[in-house]
Amino acid sequence: MLKAAFAMATVVFLAEVGCLLRSAALVAQYGKTAVLLGTIIGTAAAAVVGVYMGEWASKALPDGVVRWASGLTLVAIGVWMLAQHHNHAH
Repeated sequence: MLKAAFAMATVVFLAEVGCLLRSAALVAQYGKTAVLLGTIIGTAAAAVVGVYMGEWASKALPDGVVRWASGLTLVAIGVWMLAQHHNHAH
């Protein structure tokens, strides 16, 4: 269990590092305490939703379906984010 927890912490940490520039802009606008508190609350809320959805999906669906759906969802979010960035750049 500790190995899985460390792996998840590493994944979340690496994903959050990608948000550093956005965080810097928010700190400049709202201050570090507000940004830190908001980040902690938002991350915790996302983790709770993810854990419970993952538990439900693992019981309701075959493992292979859960893995494929998770991967495709991440790809779809990435494509959507790139499209949003592209639309705002023009």
